[in-house]
Amino acid sequence: MEESKLTKITTVLFQIFLFAFLILLLAREFYPDFLSFINAFWFMIFLVGLFVLMMIWNGEKFEDLDSEGLDPYNLSMGEKKKISLKDFAMIVFFGILGGALLFIKFKNFGWLSYVLAAFGGIFIIILSWMMLTEQN
Repeated sequence: MEESKLTKITTVLFQIFLFAFLILLLAREFYPDFLSFINAFWFMIFLVGLFVLMMIWNGEKFEDLDSEGLDPYNLSMGEKKKISLKDFAMIVFFGILGGALLFIKFKNFGWLSYVLAAFGGIFIIILSWMMLTEQN
């Protein structure tokens, strides 16, 4: 099998298993016995192994980068991206959803759960806004 096919297969497998792992962790927060035959520790070790393989096979791509043309500190002043109403709605939706999930997770902490949920939701909104409006 060609190395490029191995790279693509490993990358796709890593993304699929990472998504499955995150869904498993989220489901186990609400249903602790959900898929109890899957050990999360060994699943995470498997993901780390896939990540290492992915980085080994993708290593040539990272070495070929011309560092002179890169601007790692984003010093060049590009045009600001405009945010559409759809982007804004998604940012707010995921901020509220993240805050609600934090509240559900920490609801046993009393008044602190409200504070954590509010700060978490605001943090998600601010980071999402900053990522969308970053300059080229």
